[in-house]
Amino acid sequence: MFEGAVFSEWNPQIHVCDPFAIPAEWEIWRGADDGFASPAAVLWFAHDEIHDRVYVIAELYQRGMTPETFARVVRQIDRSLPVKIGSEVIDNDMPLDGVIDSASFADVALAAAERT
Repeated sequence: MFEGAVFSEWNPQIHVCDPFAIPAEWEIWRGADDGFASPAAVLWFAHDEIHDRVYVIAELYQRGMTPETFARVVRQIDRSLPVKIGSEVIDNDMPLDGVIDSASFADVALAAAERT
């Protein structure tokens, strides 16, 4: 693997912006891939329908978290996202939807099958 191998057109001058409060009317969601020995990864997204742009607004990339710690950290980030309502900026208080890699449940299914 070498720099530019996947996203050769990536340019942080163009593709990165300063953090901003997310307008309350934008949809916010997250996608995740759990991990313990390998890092767990979660990205939070916001969709600006007017300009049809999706922003990555937060990220978590960390190894060594138990499922309970992982869930707690994800919920903390969910609730810390700045949301703009009119001229006021508040922490997010809405539950978020998300997806997680289906392989995250492979060990659970295997353990259940072994018990039967």
